[in-house]
Amino acid sequence: MLSVKIFYSAHPRDVRKEIRKMFKKELISVVEIWQKLFLPKHFQLGASPRYKYAKRKESYRRRKRKKKHHSKPLVYEGDLMRKALKKGKASGTSAGATLLFQVNSAYWFQQLDIWRGSMRDELTRTTRAEDQELANIVKLGMAGQIRSFRRPVTRRIA
Repeated sequence: MLSVKIFYSAHPRDVRKEIRKMFKKELISVVEIWQKLFLPKHFQLGASPRYKYAKRKESYRRRKRKKKHHSKPLVYEGDLMRKALKKGKASGTSAGATLLFQVNSAYWFQQLDIWRGSMRDELTRTTRAEDQELANIVKLGMAGQIRSFRRPVTRRIA
């Protein structure tokens, strides 16, 4: 009878570290994809019901139509939109990722009113379909990275 023992030089902890690195990379890329594909939808007509924005006062909407000749949500003069759509700096960990972009702090801290929340909340909302699509992007990316993952392994047969 032949007995074979196989020894691997890769420790399970090393593999776990690699998977965390892969997940961090995927989360950062999905945040960048969100900015490129889904953030522009926040500034299109029809975004208010889709993302459930707080209702603006009629006087504000009338004034915006009269002065700026548009009724795009989250846009008055367009500064927030232009700055938010510029490429941001993505960073993250295996637990989550963030995207930083330069906008005037007045936009972020402006309260629509005490009950309705802020523009930051409205700007970063996602729909269930978008959440699902982003989750699928992460899932496919992780599957591809895991398939291509080859750790050098030393096998010693004794």
